[in-house]
Amino acid sequence: MSSSSSSATMRVIGTLVHLMAAANFGVAIYKQLNRSPVPKDIIEANPVMAYVEKFHGPWKFLTFWNLWVQLGFAVVCLVNDFIGSRRKSSSGTLVRVEDFLFASLAFPIGMFVGSAFWGLYAIDSSYRDH
Repeated sequence: MSSSSSSATMRVIGTLVHLMAAANFGVAIYKQLNRSPVPKDIIEANPVMAYVEKFHGPWKFLTFWNLWVQLGFAVVCLVNDFIGSRRKSSSGTLVRVEDFLFASLAFPIGMFVGSAFWGLYAIDSSYRDH
């Protein structure tokens, strides 16, 4: 396999990954915004759940903000894949914006949300059955 065909294959794979990521985060956000209210029997069993619907719904959770950050990053990657400067060089404006978003928002927030969730889940696993 030649170097140019290998490079083209990697670009196609990268674009497909960015497309799947954008679709995944978009569907997750859509589902979260259009989900059913918490059933009364769950609220009765766990009164804290009554506050899930109050105070701006999912916007109070860092996990929801993380979905938007990751969606934004995936869209910037897709734009860069199709019309950006990644095809020409690795120092274009969109490549720098993508690198900045990854280094300043997408990676730190994603790592914090994942680490905090699984760390707290490991400490208090009493919510596994809910």
